[in-house]
Amino acid sequence: MSLLFSSLTAEPLSQVVGCKTSCEVWELLKQRYESTSTVRVVNLRTQMQQLRKDGRSMQQYLSNLKSLSDQLSAIGEPVKYRDYVWYMLEGLPAEYDAVVTAVYSRPDQPSVEEVQNLLLSFDMRLERRQALESFVPQVQLSSFHTSDVRPHSRFLKPETHQYTPAIQSPVTSAAQTHPGLLG
Repeated sequence: MSLLFSSLTAEPLSQVVGCKTSCEVWELLKQRYESTSTVRVVNLRTQMQQLRKDGRSMQQYLSNLKSLSDQLSAIGEPVKYRDYVWYMLEGLPAEYDAVVTAVYSRPDQPSVEEVQNLLLSFDMRLERRQALESFVPQVQLSSFHTSDVRPHSRFLKPETHQYTPAIQSPVTSAAQTHPGLLG
C-alpha cells in the first residue's frame, strides 16, 4: 500500500489517507475520478464554458482548457471538435476578436493545434507590442532634457543673445511702453 500512496499527488492522497486496504484506496479513487454522474459532466462543461483567459498566459489558458477536456474524456464524455474550438475562442478577451473572426470565417476547419498555434503567435505579438508601448514613452521622457531646447536663432537679440518672443501679448507690450500702466 505504501507504493500506492507514494504514486499519488497531494490532492488524491489527502482523500485516501484514512483507508486501511488498497482495495479501499482504489474504490475511493474510482468514485472520485471515474464518476460519470450527470453532475460531474455538467460541472466540467460549465467550467469549460466559463473559463476565461483573464490574467493568465495563453499557454496556461490553453492548458487549463485541455485539462478540463481531458477530464471529460476520462469519464466517457469527450468534447467534440467544434465545441472545443468554441470554448477556446469564446474565453478570449476583446483584443483577440480579429483572430476569433478569422478562425470562424475560414472555409475549412483548422485543427485544434492550428488554432492554438495561431493564438500563441498572436499572443506573443500582443505582448511585444505592449512591451514596446510601455517602453517608448519612458525612453522619450528620459532622453528629453530642457537644456537641449533652444529658441530659434531669429528670436535671439544679436548683441545679448537673449530670447525675444516673436509675438508679444497686448498686455506685455503695453506694460513695456507704459511702465506705470499695470502697476
